[in-house]
Amino acid sequence: MELRKLIVLALLAISLSACGARGPLEPPPGAAAPDPDEPAAIDPLIKPN
Repeated sequence: MELRKLIVLALLAISLSACGARGPLEPPPGAAAPDPDEPAAIDPLIKPN
């Protein structure tokens, strides 16, 4: 029975530790804009005109 409690507590701790937030998902106000992606070879086939 003690082993089952230990396993449950370990799983609970692991699942809760994965829920932590490291900060906002938005970039800070003074951040530089990311570089635009290079076009792929199939972009003309999948993008509407």
